[in-house]
Amino acid sequence: MASGQPSYRIVAWRTCPWCVKAQELLDSQNLTYEVEYCERNTEELQEAKKRNNWSTVPMITAVQYFDEGIQETFIGGYDNLAQLLSEPSDGERG
Repeated sequence: MASGQPSYRIVAWRTCPWCVKAQELLDSQNLTYEVEYCERNTEELQEAKKRNNWSTVPMITAVQYFDEGIQETFIGGYDNLAQLLSEPSDGERG
């Protein structure tokens, strides 16, 4: 992966339609991601909710790798991801 190129992490339920839509959106834009499945009422899900200060799934985080280390930026849920990906990048602004 290129330095600084974002990847995404999704905390999801296997049966969550919005989690599936988030994966489909990332796939449609050829973006890389990993999915951490945390089913309902599990300790892992509670930890993810606390870590992200977010109560629903999906929980989506942008992950960027640099020579100096890793930067993680919490995005939110599906709607937040869709909005982020629809915004023009700096190179596309007029």
